[in-house]
Parts: sequence; structure tokens; C-alpha cells
Amino acid sequence: MTNEKTISTTPPQAGGAPQAKAANPRQWLHGRLRQLLAEDGELNPTENLMYYGLDSLRLMTLAAELNARGIPVRTEELSRSPTLADWEALLDARQADA
Repeated sequence: MTNEKTISTTPPQAGGAPQAKAANPRQWLHGRLRQLLAEDGELNPTENLMYYGLDSLRLMTLAAELNARGIPVRTEELSRSPTLADWEALLDARQADA
């Protein structure tokens, strides 16, 4: 018996199309992280997401999905400070630049 978690590399559909922009990027991020990390409850916004089981593959998947939604981020930016609070600030900054 293993404790491995299954990760989906298929982004959740927003508005019927994978590339569609999420109406609320923060809400999408919260939901997608809970999905990637198999967490049912709320995530502590200041907790390092690596403690929840975030790994490099999930990080790259998340960066690719954000880019597909029109929010330009690099995996390195996400890995530099892997907390929900910092990622929300990054999303806000990118949304303001758009």
C-alpha cells in the first residue's frame, strides 16, 4: 500500500475552455491548490506550501496553467516564495499590469 497522491496535469476547465481566464484568479488558485495537494480544508496563507506536499512537478504544472489563463508567471517565481499569500500578491501584481 502506498501513500502516493495522484496529480492531474489537465487544468480544470474555466468557462468550458482550458485557456479561458478565470473570473477570479485567487479563487481559481485556492481551488486548484487544494486539488493538486488533495487538501479538503483551507490552506494557511503564510505556510510554506511544500509542507502540504507541493513538489516541483506540481509547481511546474501550476505555472503552466496560470500562463494558459493569461497570467504570466515563471516556475522560479513561484518556488522563490511558496506561500499562498505571496502567490496572491504576485497574481494581483500581474493582473494590475494587464
